[in-house]
Amino acid sequence: NAMAESDDGDEEGNNFSHVFRLFDVDGKGYITVQDLERVALELGEHDMTQNELEEMIERAKSEHNGRVAIEEFTRMMTMNLFSRVDLHQPSS
Repeated sequence: NAMAESDDGDEEGNNFSHVFRLFDVDGKGYITVQDLERVALELGEHDMTQNELEEMIERAKSEHNGRVAIEEFTRMMTMNLFSRVDLHQPSS
């Protein structure tokens, strides 16, 4: 089982690593605008502009000049997942 071999005790991180590798098919350790474009086309998103793809890279707050590393990808995915959760607590 490949998951067991790479299991570092962080199941969520492993899931994001798997998704990251779907973008980073060359194994270079980062995602570029070209990687996003390829995946978008594979998913049938033929109307995304170059500017929209570049904005997606920028939103990851990439410190690698147009490249998104696994740490940034994981942070971005986690932020997107939790930004939809309603954190309002009922009043007592």
